[in-house]
Amino acid sequence: MRHVTALPLALTFALLCALSAAAQDAPPPEAPAGNEEVVRRFTEEVYNGRQLDAIPRYVADSFVDHSPGTPPGPHGPDFVRSQAEQTFAGLPDTHFDVLHLFSEDDMVAMHWRVRGTASAAFGGGGSTGREIDVEGISLFRMEDGKIVESWDIVDRLTLFQQAGFRVVGPPAAVQPAPEEEVGEEEAAPEEGDTPTPRPEEGRVEEETEAAGDDASDEPPVSGDERDDVR
Repeated sequence: MRHVTALPLALTFALLCALSAAAQDAPPPEAPAGNEEVVRRFTEEVYNGRQLDAIPRYVADSFVDHSPGTPPGPHGPDFVRSQAEQTFAGLPDTHFDVLHLFSEDDMVAMHWRVRGTASAAFGGGGSTGREIDVEGISLFRMEDGKIVESWDIVDRLTLFQQAGFRVVGPPAAVQPAPEEEVGEEEAAPEEGDTPTPRPEEGRVEEETEAAGDDASDEPPVSGDERDDVR
């Protein structure tokens, strides 16, 4: 009787030991990825790995892109997929390098570098074969392990210059020729007006006329009289 009851106890003890050993050998359950890791995986899988079907795993349905030139949202995963497809069409060999990545609370900042070769879809064909190498910063707001908002800042000037675009400044403004300042005394008389002489000119003319009248009344002086005067 003792042997009958001891057998189940031995089996139970052996089973417990086996379970304990299996539990020790099994890897610990994977902890939920932090916000920084989610952003890193999103960049590697979607943009570098071309796994567009993975976008809903990282981007919330209520996602809004606040980047300059983006229409008001919400945009959702479909919008992100469309953006990625446009990127791949213009730069078929697109590759992103994560240079810096840090977070605070629910915000993640990523400093990245993108490189690729422009195709005919980039810039209307004139950029085909040009090498693109620019940097940018993306800011993400996370919620429940997904991206719900983003802001992208890109060096667009360098991007377009590398693509072959020329920066043309605004046309120079045509300055009107300066008008000569005409004083009141030098102002030209209007048609039909009689110019009025200056007071000084009038006195000089009067004195000249008076002197001429006096000179005409005096008798001419002979040569001998002139010699006497001398």
